[in-house]
Amino acid sequence: MATRTQVQWTKNFVGVYFRLDSEELVWVGRYNQPHIQVTVDRAIALIMSV
Repeated sequence: MATRTQVQWTKNFVGVYFRLDSEELVWVGRYNQPHIQVTVDRAIALIMSV
């Protein structure tokens, strides 16, 4: 008799809070794509436009 295995997948979300100066340079880009170095202000604008 064959048995059936049940797998339950869960997603975990973790939040991290930190502060950066708006002129700080950071890297931003989509997963597995080339990233660009921009200021925090520009990175936020790019992320919010997605």
